[in-house]
Amino acid sequence: MYDQPIDYKEKLFMRKIKSITGLEPNSKEVRITFEDGSGIKQYHINDCCEVAEVSQVDATPSKFIGAIAHDFVTKTSGGETSEGHETWTFYTLKTSKGYLDWRWYGESNGYYSEEIESEFFEK
Repeated sequence: MYDQPIDYKEKLFMRKIKSITGLEPNSKEVRITFEDGSGIKQYHINDCCEVAEVSQVDATPSKFIGAIAHDFVTKTSGGETSEGHETWTFYTLKTSKGYLDWRWYGESNGYYSEEIESEFFEK
């Protein structure tokens, strides 16, 4: 497992969470929106022969509404399988109300990427 840099995590520091959508198993897109209208959007750009979706959430997302964001961490793990390739991407949003953890799972025939796009957006 290795850490992935999140180049925008300084931008979310001390922002108050307004809403969280898509943070549930089988979701193809996650949005965390802050009170000022900015936020985080996660998704997978589907090419052909791969699947990537949220597979696990380790907390109740609604509990974090009103929380202040402190840090955002991601780790990735994966490798070859007998039928192709798989990737797990783990996210932790550290907040004033605790840690919100979730995992994306992707699989492909080994030729296509299972990468999760995670971007910060302004209002």
